[in-house]
Amino acid sequence: MHRVLYRQDRYTIAFLLYPSNDAIIECIPSCKSAENPPKFPPIKNEELLSVITSAVAAGRLARDVTDA
Repeated sequence: MHRVLYRQDRYTIAFLLYPSNDAIIECIPSCKSAENPPKFPPIKNEELLSVITSAVAAGRLARDVTDA
């Protein structure tokens, strides 16, 4: 949930980014180390979208794809 205190006028613009199907989705190098390895392995965008779609079709939330 996201809450905002309204102290002044504010405008929101949605920005959506859809990488190509063959793009590799992986942890940014500066966010990983030997002590802090990536939580997930690299995955092609096409495979990730398939996992998310299957999870949603099964009645699960898209954010719960880690259980897929």
